[in-house]
Amino acid sequence: MNKKSVWEDPLSIRKVEPSKEKGPEQMAPTSLPVLNAITQVEISNTKAENTLLKKPFSSWLSQDIPGVDVASAKDKQLGRHIPVDMIVSLPSGASLPQGYDLGATDSTILNAASTLSQFTPVFTIAQLVNVMNGDAVYSEVKPATQKEILDRVKYMASIRITIKAAAHQKYNAEKRSRPQLEHSTFTGFLLPANIWEDGISGETYIRLLQQPPLYTYAKETRQIITEKYEMMDLTHVGTKKSPIRYMTPQVRNIRDFFLREINRISKQNKVSGTGPVLYESVYTYLLKDPYGTFDITKKPSKQRVNQNIARVLDVFVGKGKLISWKPEPKGRKKLYRIVLQLP
Repeated sequence: MNKKSVWEDPLSIRKVEPSKEKGPEQMAPTSLPVLNAITQVEISNTKAENTLLKKPFSSWLSQDIPGVDVASAKDKQLGRHIPVDMIVSLPSGASLPQGYDLGATDSTILNAASTLSQFTPVFTIAQLVNVMNGDAVYSEVKPATQKEILDRVKYMASIRITIKAAAHQKYNAEKRSRPQLEHSTFTGFLLPANIWEDGISGETYIRLLQQPPLYTYAKETRQIITEKYEMMDLTHVGTKKSPIRYMTPQVRNIRDFFLREINRISKQNKVSGTGPVLYESVYTYLLKDPYGTFDITKKPSKQRVNQNIARVLDVFVGKGKLISWKPEPKGRKKLYRIVLQLP
């Protein structure tokens, strides 16, 4: 079988002007998704994406940062390294706000858009936010929130990324047990989408032309976490009242962070099902979010984050995602790490 060497999204080939898109008034009402039909979400969890989110975006544009090393821990100890480089760029004429950065919210947007696109080719910003929050039924979304998310979508729709995975493809081909990559290069816009506004209703619509390059790379490398959709809404715990009243951006980011950590622990500690997570790693993840309110220098802000961490983990216990969790001190640090016990 001949394998294609490059995966490329359609926007790198053609750019459809929003005014030429088929408006919502021309589409059958049934084309819009029913949120309660979504049974699961897919969360990308590659070293490539996690590194892209951790490092300053300006450094990627200046190409000061190398990609990631995907060799196994054992191979690294033997001195072997498998590089996956990433090139991030802006097309001619594209611009971003001063100080622009990628963060946790952008990752959630990408995952929600990928999930929605499997149910409908067209969706609204409000529906996107609903899926980010795990809503099973449509909930109203404040105009200010819609504008924030729309801005993030537009920015990602103008950023190009190339993932050079030839070494990863060759490395995985050495063993049948490893996922076999169909492509050696994944390139296109971070979020390959057309965006337009209905002049009558004022509603903003998104058409995802193809899955994002980061998602496609994660899919081929089998680095996708599949999670039940009911797990994403932390405001409901079965029939019991949840300690979380609203899915705020901070709660949402803590949720996604720990879902990835639970996945990591389940793979690394299959026998004990127990693993630690440093509080500092949670703080670092939250600080990278462009719309985050976390200020690590202010005690009340840190206390609020710690409370939200506890609430999220308590809900995970209530939903059966965890058996238990407990904070552990170290020296003068009362909250040094969290030990998670998986089912």
